[in-house]
Amino acid sequence: MIDWQSPTGLALSRRLEGERHAWLTTVAASGTPYPSLIWFLRVGEEVIVYSQPETLKVRNIAARPRVSLHFDSDGNGGGVATLTGTAAIDPAVVPAHNSAEYLARYEEWIIEDLGMTTEGFAASYSVPIRIGLDGGRAF
Repeated sequence: MIDWQSPTGLALSRRLEGERHAWLTTVAASGTPYPSLIWFLRVGEEVIVYSQPETLKVRNIAARPRVSLHFDSDGNGGGVATLTGTAAIDPAVVPAHNSAEYLARYEEWIIEDLGMTTEGFAASYSVPIRIGLDGGRAF
């Protein structure tokens, strides 16, 4: 469990709230780590990610649910933040275009950078992944 009030927990919280990109690492059947750049939304002690179907990331999670979430460092070896958790495909998660919190973070990028409507994004990134966070480190 993460003590969110500890110095490490507070550093992890700042990254979860302040960053818009992270690296989600799953494990392939061969045992090879498979990092994917993601957009995410923190909901309490969980993270929500939306994925396109039929990706290696989705297949990996279905077979091996332990994952890690990493943020870029400050470029000089500091500012490191890594979390661990268990991921699951969760159809009960509200679709991206119906999540006010997700749209507050990413709607502009969905429209301007991807050239999609929010409904089109939700149709394309239709696999909701819920990650229960249970460990982490920051330095």
